Amino acid sequence: MAAAVVKSGGGEEDEEEEVIKDPWDQVWKISTTEIRDAFLSISAVRWTQPVHLSGLLKGYTLVAHRAGHTLGGCLYTIRPSLSSSLSSAASASSFLYAPHWNHVKEHHLDGAALLRDNRIDETFRRTGVVVIGADRSLVVNTKRVDRERALLGLVNATLNAGGSLLLPTDPSARVLELLVLLESHWNYAGLGQRFPLCLISRTGKDVVGFVRSLTEWMGGQVGEEGGEKVLRFTNLRIYSSLTELDAAIPSHISKLILTVPSTLSHGFSRALFVEFARQPLNVVVLSGTSDDGTLARWLFGVWNDAQEEGDKWGKGKVGKVVEMGQTVELQMKRKVYLEGDELAAYEEGLRLAAEREAKHQANLERSRRMAQAGADSDSDDSDGGNSSSSSASSSGSGPRRSRKRRGGGGGGADDDEEEDQPAELDFEPKPTTTTTRARKVGGFAGGAGAWDEFLDLPAASAAGQSFDVYVKGAFAKRGEAGGLQRWRMFPVVERKRRVDAYGEAIDVDGWLRRGVDDEDEFTKSARLARESGAVLGKRAREEEDKEEVKVEPPHKYVVEQVDAHLLCSLFVVDMEGKTDGRSIKTILPQINPRKLVIVDGSPTAVEDLATACRAVSTMTDDIYTPDVGECITVGEETKNFSVRLGDTIMASLKLSRVEDYDVAFISGVIHFDAESDIPVLERASLTSSVLAPPSLPAILPSPTDVPPPPSDALEVISSSTSTVLPPLRPSLFIGDLRLTLLKEKLRERNIPSEFAGEGVLVCGPAPPESYMLSGGRVMDPRKGRQGTADEAREAAGGKVAVKKLGRGRLVIEGSPGETYYLVRQVVYSLHAQAG
Repeated sequence: MAAAVVKSGGGEEDEEEEVIKDPWDQVWKISTTEIRDAFLSISAVRWTQPVHLSGLLKGYTLVAHRAGHTLGGCLYTIRPSLSSSLSSAASASSFLYAPHWNHVKEHHLDGAALLRDNRIDETFRRTGVVVIGADRSLVVNTKRVDRERALLGLVNATLNAGGSLLLPTDPSARVLELLVLLESHWNYAGLGQRFPLCLISRTGKDVVGFVRSLTEWMGGQVGEEGGEKVLRFTNLRIYSSLTELDAAIPSHISKLILTVPSTLSHGFSRALFVEFARQPLNVVVLSGTSDDGTLARWLFGVWNDAQEEGDKWGKGKVGKVVEMGQTVELQMKRKVYLEGDELAAYEEGLRLAAEREAKHQANLERSRRMAQAGADSDSDDSDGGNSSSSSASSSGSGPRRSRKRRGGGGGGADDDEEEDQPAELDFEPKPTTTTTRARKVGGFAGGAGAWDEFLDLPAASAAGQSFDVYVKGAFAKRGEAGGLQRWRMFPVVERKRRVDAYGEAIDVDGWLRRGVDDEDEFTKSARLARESGAVLGKRAREEEDKEEVKVEPPHKYVVEQVDAHLLCSLFVVDMEGKTDGRSIKTILPQINPRKLVIVDGSPTAVEDLATACRAVSTMTDDIYTPDVGECITVGEETKNFSVRLGDTIMASLKLSRVEDYDVAFISGVIHFDAESDIPVLERASLTSSVLAPPSLPAILPSPTDVPPPPSDALEVISSSTSTVLPPLRPSLFIGDLRLTLLKEKLRERNIPSEFAGEGVLVCGPAPPESYMLSGGRVMDPRKGRQGTADEAREAAGGKVAVKKLGRGRLVIEGSPGETYYLVRQVVYSLHAQAG
């Protein structure tokens, strides 16, 4: 427990225990805006909905399956996108992530999707890689009937004795299971009139209202009796703060309170715990072990240490209620809104920060406009083809560029000639050009006014910057070194008119923006609604949602040390909804993954699950138990090709049925299309197969090493080369023949058969009626004509033996005859022929 010090009853000196840091230490400072942003970043998917990944996982598909322990909880599988999710090949190349799941049906949820009709779903059987959690490997769950009877019996006894119960839980997941259970008990026992059932949570009303629209994701009692009836919660009272609870229900009335969070680290549950612990008749009920370092985990340790050896947690038994009689020093964390001098100082700091930001943005905006004006002037001079150009120096201390005169001598004539030219600017410091937020400015058509340069002059002067420029004129002063005459004037930037093929260019954007900044909010929202087009009203609703979000007043976080006197009772019941170690060790061998990775558990639990899996003879030997933060390489896919079947292949495709699949043998040549990244497999023609050069260069002997062929063999070689044919594809039979099934098929054809040993079936001879033609005549293959019945019996031949030498090795032995051909025909029919 973080920041918890146990004090002894005597006067001994306090001893601080070495504690684990609370993982929820900073969670209580999360704002509502951060929570809203987190939920908006979630992508909702349905179960078994394929989600095609991108980036490094491009080419793979993510599929979510029901986990069964929380509403919306999922097991995830990742498989190649080109493989079917229903085939065994997809399972062999897939990845299953299952840290937590529950195979038992509950009040509002069905079991995990791993099981279907109490058997492993074929989709998950022989999965390539399975990652499973071992945190409950050493746990034996209590029967659901026993733990619910114990919990409800404790509720009745406590309420009738005049005490109250505090049940910390999570805000939206496992709280639904508790609500359905308690609501059913309140209706059955008639407790609603005497004892309130309360839920304290800021999102409690939203959760209870929204869950009624999620009945399609539920099961159990909700699926059997209907969501509208079970999820009505007529006895439940929901409060958003402790103040509302105190105003509605006096403290002396017995009640059951569900509050958040379940860790007792912060919030309503921690504040109520300090208050509840002072009453001896009250009971604090924990629904799980919670996380390490939290107050709830420390209380669980106190309860578990007080149990007998056979009743401890994870032994399959319901424990007993424990009375606590000690004092605990706790840190009470709360949020306090600023008032008085603190609020005034905070607002003054915000005002000063806003002024500094405004000055900074004004300097950046002025610098951007002046730099843009210089750039526009340079581009106009280059486009117009003027012989003289104006430029600006970027540093006041550096050398200044002077404009080249067209004539000689310095006098007013030259100045008069260049009177219409833009003035030469010389900025002493060059401000940084930065893209800033647009603000309302004056000027023609929404542009920048000339006097806007002096809106923030004191701020610029304070920084030691000067934006004055030197402009040449008739009454100029000569410089110190006798150089060019200059005169200090106001920095007026004169924009030169731009001319195109149709005359003076018009600033279209300026005319479009004209008047937009002056419109009111109502006119602006109406214009945006008109521009939305097909999504009429969507933008308006978004605007309303933004207005509904209230800005939270200024606040601070306060941490105080308080002494909590624990006089109440404590009870722990397993309502986490997770499977136990015995079920995991039973289901995993049925999945029988090719590789297994065990994570999320203590070293003892991980090793226990790994030992149990290694003890199963049919389980894989590739079992990994990585430590926290350790990276392992489970496997890698070195060859992965995608090929599209061409039209010639598809036209000549002959599919054969193998159980639930259609298979075919294909052979062709790969062609690469410039318009597609996927190569095409086309059927190889006779000409291309004969004349195609070899893919690898052949090493041929030199002509001197090869003896010349005889003259009479030249003609033979030439003719044989011209008639060479491509090699025939091999015969391919798919399936596993069972001799018992072959015997049944032969019996249907009236062919006698019997086993003559292990893996040997002797068949025949076949009766004449099994291959006779109409009219009692038979085709004698040896004579090439129809014969009589006597000749048919002679044509049947002898017996045929079918030997199964191993998996995929089958031998048919016998003399040629009708029996041999009939037995071979039956054997062929029990296979899929793809060759």
